[in-house]
Amino acid sequence: MWENSEGHGCAAGRGAGGTAGGTVSSRGPRADRRIADARPKGTSTLASAAGVASRDPAVTDTRVLYLIVCAAGPACDAVRLVTAARDRGWDVCVIATPAAVAGDFIDIPALEAASGRPVRSGWRRAGEQKRNPPADAVIVAPMTMNTANKWAAGIADTYALGVVAEAVGLGIPVVALPFWSTALDTHPATQRSLEVLRGTGIRVLYGDSEWRPHAPGTGDEQLLMYPWHLAMNAAEAGTNKSERNTNVFRRG
Repeated sequence: MWENSEGHGCAAGRGAGGTAGGTVSSRGPRADRRIADARPKGTSTLASAAGVASRDPAVTDTRVLYLIVCAAGPACDAVRLVTAARDRGWDVCVIATPAAVAGDFIDIPALEAASGRPVRSGWRRAGEQKRNPPADAVIVAPMTMNTANKWAAGIADTYALGVVAEAVGLGIPVVALPFWSTALDTHPATQRSLEVLRGTGIRVLYGDSEWRPHAPGTGDEQLLMYPWHLAMNAAEAGTNKSERNTNVFRRG
C-alpha cells in the first residue's frame, strides 16, 4: 500500500500504459527516475532538447517553487500545478516521495517537459553540485497522512521530507494541500499533526472553503475537483507577504 493512497496510480484508471499528461515513456517512469537521478549535472534530456543544458541548475533569475508530490491520486495531475506556476513566471522544481515514484503515481516525462527540470526523489550524492536553486516557496500536494505525520514528528528519512523540514526552519512560505479519506482523518494522529504543522507557520489548506477529506473508496471521484489553484494562490500570497516583511526589515 503506497502511503494512504487507496490504490491510485498513474496507470490506474487511465488505461494500460496511459499517463496523465498524454505522454508515454518507452522506458517507464521508474527507469526515467533512475536516469534523472543519475545525471551528474542535474540537466534532463528534456531540458537539453529545449536548449538550456548549459545552464547551472542551481541558478535562476525567477522566483522558485518547490512542488513536493506524495503518493496519492491527484499526483497524476501535478503537471496542472506546474503549468500554472510556469504561466505565472515561476521556475518549478518537482520533488517526489519515493512511494510516489515507485508506485507510478506521477507522470515523470510530463512533469519534466512542463518544468524543464528533472524530477528528483533522492538525496544528492557526496560531492555532487547543488541541483536546484533555493526555493522562494514550497507546496506539498497532494500531502498524504503518512507525510503529514512524519513531517510533524520531525522525521526526515526521505529527500522530500528533508526539504520540507528545512524549509520551515528557513522561514520559507510553505503550503500543504492534503488528500486522504474520512477514515484516515478520524485517526487522532492526523489532527494532532495538522495542528503541529499549522503551529510552525505552514499554511494547511484544510476546511470547508479549501479541502475536505472524502469518503473511503471515493478518492478517484475527487481528482477533478482537487483544488490545485488554491495551493498556488496561497504560495504566491505567502511569498508576497514574506517579501514585504523583508523589505520592511531592510528599510529598518
